[in-house]
Amino acid sequence: MTHECADALEGLCIRCHDAESAEPGGYCSTCVVESRIELSSGLGRLSDYLSLWAAFGDWLATHGRDPAPA
Repeated sequence: MTHECADALEGLCIRCHDAESAEPGGYCSTCVVESRIELSSGLGRLSDYLSLWAAFGDWLATHGRDPAPA
């Protein structure tokens, strides 16, 4: 990115580059909410995924199988 481009983006949201950010190098108010929703959703999906792996590990153990490789 050229110096001129960086100057043009200064003060803008680092996510959408359309709205003014609340602080330098930060998000606008809309993107703050959207990024928190995305983070929460992603953590929920990760938790579900890890729970399924744990259940699979339990199933392997009850059927006398070696643990699944990580």
